[in-house]
Amino acid sequence: MKQEKTLTIPLDRRVYLSLEEAMSYTGLDEKTLRKLSDGIYNSFVLWAGRRRLLKRQNMRAVQAAREMLEEYLENEVSAENEENQE
Repeated sequence: MKQEKTLTIPLDRRVYLSLEEAMSYTGLDEKTLRKLSDGIYNSFVLWAGRRRLLKRQNMRAVQAAREMLEEYLENEVSAENEENQE
């Protein structure tokens, strides 16, 4: 029997990510990624039949925006807590 070699490419080297891979890569949940990638003419989605593939470079931008939003919210909460303590 002939053994086949499988090639595993790390997520940070792939051009396109499946929905599950994008969830792992960005930390976003499936519902959020589906909302962001809905529509036929979305700029960071490649449709292969019914399968949705997301462009990794655009996922980095989504991830960076998410991190900035989280940082902003943390700063707002800490500032609000400081005002309440005074």
